[in-house]
Parts: sequence; structure tokens; C-alpha cells
Amino acid sequence: MNTIAISVIVPIYNAENYLERSLDSLSKQTFQDFEVLLINDGSKDSSAAICKKYCFRDQRFKFFTKENGGSASARQMGMDNLCGRYCIICDADDWVEADMLEQLYKATNNEQVDMVIADFFINYDNGKQKIVSHKEVDLKQESLVRGLLCQKIMGSTNNKLIRSELFKRFQITYLSGINMGEDLLVVLKLLQHPLSITYCEGAYYHYFRARNNGSYTNTPNASIFNQLAEVNKWKYENFSTGEYEKELFLSSINLAFTGLRAKGLSKEDYKSFLLKELPLHRFRRHSCINLKILLILLSSISYPTAKAVYNLMYRFVYK
Repeated sequence: MNTIAISVIVPIYNAENYLERSLDSLSKQTFQDFEVLLINDGSKDSSAAICKKYCFRDQRFKFFTKENGGSASARQMGMDNLCGRYCIICDADDWVEADMLEQLYKATNNEQVDMVIADFFINYDNGKQKIVSHKEVDLKQESLVRGLLCQKIMGSTNNKLIRSELFKRFQITYLSGINMGEDLLVVLKLLQHPLSITYCEGAYYHYFRARNNGSYTNTPNASIFNQLAEVNKWKYENFSTGEYEKELFLSSINLAFTGLRAKGLSKEDYKSFLLKELPLHRFRRHSCINLKILLILLSSISYPTAKAVYNLMYRFVYK
């Protein structure tokens, strides 16, 4: 029997520059009935030493270590060892408001709710901040699935308090080797079952974004693209009914654009993806501006040039 109200899972890999900020924010929670599972995923820096320091100070912090296997396996180790009736994930470079756990737990209405969804902050390393609100989001499961499939709703588990028992009841685990889109997979798997879901107004989680070569966008590589393609494939296998066809198509279009930015992705592999995920019969049924841009890029110029042009466009828009 789980005797703690909330388990916070913190996957950690070489996070020494941000980890103390994250753990400080957890140690200052106004809510007291929680544990923090620190999962060291084979860090080569001082992350493990920092974790042990916090465990010595506060018995609610528990340290686990493993060989490096990626964020999915680190998350799963946390799931396998938690004692909380609810769980949430806090990534090592992010931080939370002091009343996050208190507000999310209060929203469970004496633990009558399976999932609580809150707003969250996106914090940039230049000091700018914005709030992503879910106030207008339709919490009916079908609507949530639609939004998640086409990425209109963030699939992260960082802003969601989830009843832990659901993972065992429905045999839901993180897929080893899928370290991009891993949270989205888990949330979609949960939404395949009837759940009680509520909204907690307010932003409590700070999602940190640092610039990469002057841009706030992360440049994907072939490995990341292939992982996202596996996630996209799973979507089709599990939500292939006609009611979600448009959302699945938009998901594939988004991934096609990601492929144009992916370093090391060969023309042959990209073409294979397009043929599998964007067959001609879908072109005829769905018309969108993204598809037209993609087709123009690929049909009018060479693949390497298309990649270069799209990368410049992307960086100019999101820099």
C-alpha cells in the first residue's frame, strides 16, 4: 500500500549546472507528504554528489543510480520504486513553485481524480518567461487525445499529477530507447482508458529552455528523428480509427518538417518515411499550408538544399 501522497521523480544526467536549483525548489514545498526519487542516469559530472548531499539533509530525498540508458529508462526506474499514491516528473534542469504540490494535490478533491493538469511556465536563459495555459482546453478524453496527437497540447508529464496505481493497473511503462516523446506516449496510453481528469488553474512548473548556437530550438539528429518516427508509428497503430485521421495526418506533417532539420538523416531514409507516413491518398483528403510548403520545398529543389532552406526559415522564426 502506498503510504505517501506524492512521489516526485527526477531523472538526472550530467545536470550539475542546474540540479541544485531544481532540488531547492522541491525541498521548499509547502506540501509535506511527498518523496523525491533522484534517478542518476550514469552522470559523469558531480550530479551524484549533489544528490547525496540533499539525501543527507532531507530523508524525503532518495537516491538511485544506474548505467546510462536515457530519460525513458530513468523515468521507469522512478516508477518502479515510488511509494506515492500520485506521481509527477521534474526534470533536473527545471524548477517548480513552492506551492506546486499543494495546489495539485488539492485539485485531486480528496484523491477522487486520476489526473490533474495545470498550466506551466517556459523560461528562457535570457530571462524571458511565458505561460502556457490550459484554461480553455476541453478536458474530455477524446479532445485531449486530439490535441496530443497533433501536438496542440504538450504531452509532458511535468505539469500533470497522475494516480500512480494506473500504471500498474493498465501495465503502462516507458519504452526503453524512446527518449524523445516518451512522456507523450505514456499520457496517450493512459488516455486509452476511462479516467477522471481535472484542471488546476495556475502555472507551477518552470520548463527551462537554453539557447543552442544562438537559437532556442534544439537541432534534431537522425536518432531523434527515428525515435519520433517510432512514436508516430505507435500513434497510427493505436488511434487509427477515422475519428483521429486528421490529427494523425497533422502529426506526420509536423514530423516531416522535423526531418528537414535533422542532422545526419539521409535522403533515402527521409523518402522512406514520407512514403510510409504520407501516402498520396492522404494528400487528397487533407489540405494544409504546411503540406503545401513541404511539397514545394521537396519538389522544386534538391533535398540538401531543401534542408538548408528550411533550417534557415526555422531558425529565423524561432530565434
